[in-house]
Amino acid sequence: MKIKTYQALTMREALKSIKEELGPDAVILSTKEVRRGGHLFGLFSRPVIEVTAATDDAARATSGGGQAPDRNGVRSPTESVPAVQKSAFLNALHASIQSAGEAVDATPGQARQNHCASAAAGVERELRKQLEQIKAELRSLHAMVRSMEWKPVGDPKGDSSVPEERLYQDLVAQGVQPLTAESLLTETKSRLLPADRHLPVAWRQALHRTVTEHTKVSGPLLGPGEQKIVLFIGATGVGKTTTIAKLAAHYRVKEKRSVALITLDTYRMAAVEQLQTYAKVLGVTLDLALTRREALEGIRRRRSSELILIDTAGRSPMDAEGLNELKDLVTIGPPLETHLVLSATTSERDLLQALTRYARLPIDRLLFTKLDEASGFGGILDTMLLTGLALSYFSTGQRVPDDLELASPERLANLLLGGPVKPSGGPQASPPNESARRAHETAGPGRGPRRV
Repeated sequence: MKIKTYQALTMREALKSIKEELGPDAVILSTKEVRRGGHLFGLFSRPVIEVTAATDDAARATSGGGQAPDRNGVRSPTESVPAVQKSAFLNALHASIQSAGEAVDATPGQARQNHCASAAAGVERELRKQLEQIKAELRSLHAMVRSMEWKPVGDPKGDSSVPEERLYQDLVAQGVQPLTAESLLTETKSRLLPADRHLPVAWRQALHRTVTEHTKVSGPLLGPGEQKIVLFIGATGVGKTTTIAKLAAHYRVKEKRSVALITLDTYRMAAVEQLQTYAKVLGVTLDLALTRREALEGIRRRRSSELILIDTAGRSPMDAEGLNELKDLVTIGPPLETHLVLSATTSERDLLQALTRYARLPIDRLLFTKLDEASGFGGILDTMLLTGLALSYFSTGQRVPDDLELASPERLANLLLGGPVKPSGGPQASPPNESARRAHETAGPGRGPRRV
């Protein structure tokens, strides 16, 4: 494996040097800002970007060696390391951990107390994590028991030929929580005249109205005469970068608004290249930011733009440190509208866990992606009802900008009642503008984003 550190004035220069020297299989290990030059204790030094990257020489010699990239098209830094090097690395890591432990044991006083406090905090975090998992399992078991026990009033045998029971089973099959389904049907029944309660069509129409009335949506991202800064957060792989490209194409090409892009996802070179491609073809600016301060500078530079879209690195809901970084970013200074991007393919349990973790952040909207890959849409309804947050957009595929539509109450109700995922018409489903089409084809939507 070849590991090298590069210094450059901008992230673009660093990426260019990495591509030229290490080739297309390079993996970024770390990025940070350092100061270079000057004298008198660094008073006259200037900040530069320091990027550490690596590549496996053996893998380059065999054109990749057969290692499969992950879902983002980026290999893990350890996937391409030969077994011998991995063993040596693990042995060295074990030795360093052991020596660090011995050093702590030999350190008296406050240092030992700090170490004990740190260890206790780690144990507490692990216990909290396990407690959250237990709570989620108990909720799931409770919901399962309720779904087995509940039968519609007037149908003690649970006959599935009764419209109420059939709709209940349909909602649960869509992933709607049993208690939510029961509540919706109880309210729906109150809407029906006694003479209509045996008619399946009347039940479906009434249930459709019930769902639409409980669905909260935000409307378009940008209204006439508005200026807005929008931040997108979410776990890795949910489709934040592609969604931002769709929104940029829609507002720049179709609505003729001025758009600027800022990305903090510099950990994935593929994400940077994907946005660079779209920005070039669409004629919008793209600023790379490594820190909160650089993001703020980018916002100030593009303050004349009507819409500023900010991409962030994917953060797992279990990554407490990463979520703290996002919290700092959300409070960057200028008012931001924060959209939590979630995948419709995520299980209800994982959605609940993500909401629990992301609750520490000031989230304004929910945006769901990958509706075309989902087997049910109950998680969308339950998440919206649980958080009280409005739905902003639905992503239904990879095409830019076509496969993105405004969330609407009627659309969610149709999905829950078995309607098609792809909309039959509407402004978001019209044939793509040629500029947007070329941007999408250049970025390679069917193949995933390109790597360095």
